[in-house]
Amino acid sequence: MIDTRESALVMPLVLSKSGSHQEAISAVALAALEAYRSSSEDNAIWDKWLNEGDGGKTVRRANDKDFAKAASRTDVLASTKVGEAKALAFTPVPYTEMDSAIRRLQVGGTEFERRERFHDPDALTIVLNADLGMSTGKSAAQAAHALLAWWDLASPRDRDDWVEGGHRVNVVEVASSIFQRLSLSLTPDAIIHDAGHTEIESGSMTAFVADASSL
Repeated sequence: MIDTRESALVMPLVLSKSGSHQEAISAVALAALEAYRSSSEDNAIWDKWLNEGDGGKTVRRANDKDFAKAASRTDVLASTKVGEAKALAFTPVPYTEMDSAIRRLQVGGTEFERRERFHDPDALTIVLNADLGMSTGKSAAQAAHALLAWWDLASPRDRDDWVEGGHRVNVVEVASSIFQRLSLSLTPDAIIHDAGHTEIESGSMTAFVADASSL
């Protein structure tokens, strides 16, 4: 989700070109949450990002050279790797004030190869609405929204158990009918609805987090 109003805060996320569709989504979602976990209690900008900017994120794809440059920056808050995919997360900034080196990285058309991936029975599962036809970049941003929503709603014990268990995630895409059926047991705040700034219609239900055992 990107809101291009000058005052809107977005979290820049930089994604490597390597890895599969599922790996890239997982890496981005985990990087976004790690950045939030490591910094949100110390900086009021995170409250503004969540409350006024609705937790907006922009996923940028980088070639190996540009990713290495981004990874060497001192303002990287989180760096993750899932399989072959790597992702970086930065502090939310007004969209128009994003660092030029990050802003010039490719934002559109981020589509990775879709492969079968082992479903970890002990991991959290990020469920995406397959019928929306979201790109890898769009899916990654929605997955990050869903994982942060889960974190904010989870009990301290559930958070600790997940972190101590290796903070692992699955990514699955299901038909809209299945997505809606699975979402019925969740609170409204756990289900992500897109703002409609890119790719899909406003209000579309895009993602949520579920226990692997429920799928």
